[in-house]
Amino acid sequence: MQQSKLITLLRAFTATEHKEFRKFVRSPFFNTNENVVKLYDYLYKYAPGFDSPRLDRQKVFSFLFPDEPYKEIKIQQFASLLVTLIEQFWIHNDLKEPAPDATLRLADAYRQRRLMMYWQKTLSGIDNLPPTNAPDAAYYQLQQQIQQHEAIEAQEKREQEPHLQEVLHKLTVFFTVSYLRYGSKALNFRRFNPQQDYNMPLLEEVVAYAAQPENTGNPAMQIYLHIWLSLQQPDDETHFEGLKSLLMQHHHLFTRPEAEEMFVFAHNYCIGKLNKGQQRYLRELFDLYRFEMEHGIINPQETLSASVYRNIITIAQLLGEWVWMEDFINNFRQAVGEDTYIFNLARLRFLQKRYTQTVELLQNRQDRFGDVLMLLAAKSLQLKALYELFMLDTDGVSDYDDALETFIASFIALLQRRKKELLHHYVYYLNLTQKVRQLLTQQLSGRVKPRFLLALEQSVQKTTEIAEKAWLLEKIAAAKTGNG
Repeated sequence: MQQSKLITLLRAFTATEHKEFRKFVRSPFFNTNENVVKLYDYLYKYAPGFDSPRLDRQKVFSFLFPDEPYKEIKIQQFASLLVTLIEQFWIHNDLKEPAPDATLRLADAYRQRRLMMYWQKTLSGIDNLPPTNAPDAAYYQLQQQIQQHEAIEAQEKREQEPHLQEVLHKLTVFFTVSYLRYGSKALNFRRFNPQQDYNMPLLEEVVAYAAQPENTGNPAMQIYLHIWLSLQQPDDETHFEGLKSLLMQHHHLFTRPEAEEMFVFAHNYCIGKLNKGQQRYLRELFDLYRFEMEHGIINPQETLSASVYRNIITIAQLLGEWVWMEDFINNFRQAVGEDTYIFNLARLRFLQKRYTQTVELLQNRQDRFGDVLMLLAAKSLQLKALYELFMLDTDGVSDYDDALETFIASFIALLQRRKKELLHHYVYYLNLTQKVRQLLTQQLSGRVKPRFLLALEQSVQKTTEIAEKAWLLEKIAAAKTGNG
């Protein structure tokens, strides 16, 4: 049964869900078949992996029906009943949360039973529920008006206008917000995939409607309008300024995932401007990220994607926001994991020229970095820090020359051991270690030869497959001038 749908669903359960489902499957309201309870209890013994050989179909059947010959169709029947219960359990749990669709269903139940006072009260309660994404919110508002319309029609009073203007208005809002949202996604995708074309025949009308003065009070519509315009007319910076202002004013009206998605459009606009050399957008991008963190849109209690984390670190570094950068690294320690935390804290210490702390952080971690590329980056950072310490130790009291030589040898040994795993990265880091070793040998000789340094510099410049090339050329140039 390991490959069955039933086992796949059970593997997706959390420990809490298993605890709740044990009660659910025993509730006579949802299940009256004792064999389904027995089946779940038997399977649960092998949670959470559900990979025991005791889950063979025939063994499970023998447990349920010890006196009967094996029947495939019978075990399938009970497995299907348990799958249905799991699906009902998930739906039931979702409906326990305060959500507009559940409230709409309850309101409709009151209306069908002509309990109009409770219907009206329940229907109006939708406005007080937690935020949902903008198209869904517009949809639920539309459904509110449709229920009002149906309630009037049910009274069969032909002289009473059946609430159709409100229905039509909410229908237009729902359509406009949805069209702008997904139209913006389509346009954004096309920026990176020019061969992709989309047919959006009503676009001009939708944009014109959203831009009408009576719609300025609809934050969702205005945000998606400004997203669309910033994509369509990127040279007009007023669209970005409007988007930024709207996001900072109204972000709390949306679910966190949708607010995050809205901010990503603003990020991409800034990145597009930076790619065109407009450096002031570096500060704009930094301010957006900082605002998102201050308001919980980017949350340190949840996993942060590696790309977003790298972007934030790089921006803070380029702006010289060292104190903020350190706070960010410490606050998001759990969100990114220990490897990423240690590496970026060590990198910050290196940028602050606190080389001893850089080495200490990386030595304590040693070879425990799980990601091989991060391991290589950490090793090269430690190599650079040791070289800087060696150059600062002009009196030779700390034996950094020995430490550096030993580290280079161990780094090369690591590269040799993991050569097959490293693929083309092997050459980049091997070239780095060899060139640093040549530079170190020249420094230790007591007499730096300009011709040798020139040849080394030219060799590095010609080598395309080498890590930390800019730093290495900087150190060679410093050695040529006698400053390092």
